[in-house]
Amino acid sequence: MPDHRTPADGARRSGRAADLTGREERSAGRLLTEVPDRFRTDIEAWVAALRGTGRRPSRPVTWVTVRTYLQFALPILTEWATHVDSLREITRSDVERALADHRGRSEHNVHTALRSMFRGLKREKRIFSDPARGLVRHYARRLPRPLPSDRLRGLLDPLDHPREALIVAMVAIHALGIDELAGLRLVDLDRSAGTLTVARTHTIHRIILDETLIALAYDWLVYRAHRWPRTSNHHLLISDYTAKGDTPMSRYGITTGFRRIGISARQLRQDRIFDEAARTGDPVTLINVFGIGVTTAIRYIRAAHPEQFPGEPI
Repeated sequence: MPDHRTPADGARRSGRAADLTGREERSAGRLLTEVPDRFRTDIEAWVAALRGTGRRPSRPVTWVTVRTYLQFALPILTEWATHVDSLREITRSDVERALADHRGRSEHNVHTALRSMFRGLKREKRIFSDPARGLVRHYARRLPRPLPSDRLRGLLDPLDHPREALIVAMVAIHALGIDELAGLRLVDLDRSAGTLTVARTHTIHRIILDETLIALAYDWLVYRAHRWPRTSNHHLLISDYTAKGDTPMSRYGITTGFRRIGISARQLRQDRIFDEAARTGDPVTLINVFGIGVTTAIRYIRAAHPEQFPGEPI
């Protein structure tokens, strides 16, 4: 298919991306002005480290991430400023107490911000020891809202193959990508625990399966064992061709079911995340439920709730 995009289209997209980046940088700058004076030099050093301009070169994170970390850390910094003069005085007990007493935003994300902050300050030689290092806490993972039964049934009814039904359901409920589905291994599915482990580039995303997906997975495993009883392929999803070796299914094979129901896997995934964004309005929820990045979560929240992102004042 010919590409009808013009240089002007690319320039407009680049301009929008630059404008978004500029807004996030200005938002981070405003948050920095709210940091207590006694901590501001340290926090500026942390931000420099995040942006790759610290003492040692490093891969920079986006301004969206910087701004999000500052939002999570600012209430804790404000409270600490009432009884300490320097972040060097903060102990492990202070960090644990801050997390235990935290109210409002997700404790998990405050924990992440504080770990990043102290790790950055240690690297920049602003503190002697990292009070958050090795601190492990356990958080309850929020389950995604199930799709209405009639909507899910409408997607699955045209599919008479258990593999296709399982694939479509995993995208419709958990917004998994095609490459993620192709890479799934048999050991990633833990039916006794009702979980599925998805390996991503930089993270491991573990999802909890509902009764529908557990039943679909069981149907597929029964079919798989009956159809290819001697296959040595360790991938969860296989076909007649891949059962002869140990390669994953192709993208074309994975997307067969979507062609039957008349919707692309990409569109169904986007619709699922957008639906959750419209329900919650909280990027942290999208990050926890779907395992997506901060930038992607913010983009969906902006699309679903544009009223939450007023234009910059002139």
